[in-house]
Amino acid sequence: MACDVKKLMDNLFNVYNFEGKELIWVGAGVGQIAPYLQSAGRVLDVDNDPTTLAKFSENVAKLKRAEIFEAVLCDFYELEIHGDVVLFDFSLHEMEDPARAIVKARTLAPDVVVFDHWPGSEWAFLAAEEEKVKKSWAAIDAAAPKKKRQYMAEQFFDTYIDLQKKLEPQGAVSRQRILRHFGRTGIIIPMAYGIAVL
Repeated sequence: MACDVKKLMDNLFNVYNFEGKELIWVGAGVGQIAPYLQSAGRVLDVDNDPTTLAKFSENVAKLKRAEIFEAVLCDFYELEIHGDVVLFDFSLHEMEDPARAIVKARTLAPDVVVFDHWPGSEWAFLAAEEEKVKKSWAAIDAAAPKKKRQYMAEQFFDTYIDLQKKLEPQGAVSRQRILRHFGRTGIIIPMAYGIAVL
């Protein structure tokens, strides 16, 4: 991640304490923030992509408390494992139906934490995800969050090529939008994000 991950994690932990909790992690990717979650009691990474899970397992195996992490190959909606908290890690906006995902999460754990892009974020716009982000926060608001906080961070890239590589999977609209940064170096893009506890 091309931003200050420690700052993001400090904000997350100021909103919710994961220490000793059984955590169901949705959106873990290859485990970039796993080192920050080692105070949890158990961490289940739920993903339906075996390649991503394999890379996650490889990365967490290097951690001091590697034994608390477990990769679970499963569609989130078919998961029947229960825990203390479900964490949507910049992933709720990727769900086809965020409201349904929240309902499912509430059947798995008493707490649901959403850590995701905020509506109006320049970064979400460049990634061509602004509509998905609006939809996910509308679902969060409809679920009556116990806590909800907005924060600002920055995504930074040495060159336009670095930005292009990061956003390439986002498609043609994103490729068009980032052209405003063509030829630039030292690119800094504001990234608004939020944390909600349901």
